[in-house]
Amino acid sequence: MLHAGMCLVGCADNFCWYHESLRLAAPEGASHKWRERTPAMAADLTDHRWTMLELLSYQVPLPAWVAPKRRGRPTKREQQPALAVVA
Repeated sequence: MLHAGMCLVGCADNFCWYHESLRLAAPEGASHKWRERTPAMAADLTDHRWTMLELLSYQVPLPAWVAPKRRGRPTKREQQPALAVVA
């Protein structure tokens, strides 16, 4: 439970919360002094600050399935050399 909570806080920290150290000066004539950014915005992973609802509803794609490595001694059938087929 602690690990899951720490992952949630880490993702929210990177995608949902602005960091003061990452802000940029706003262009001349802008109505505000700073352009706030999240770490994900600074790394060009996203172009906007995510809401918690957006973060929690994001579906992470499953990794490609890889067959497990066979362990143990090979069977006798696997140990026999393959017979060449002569046509």
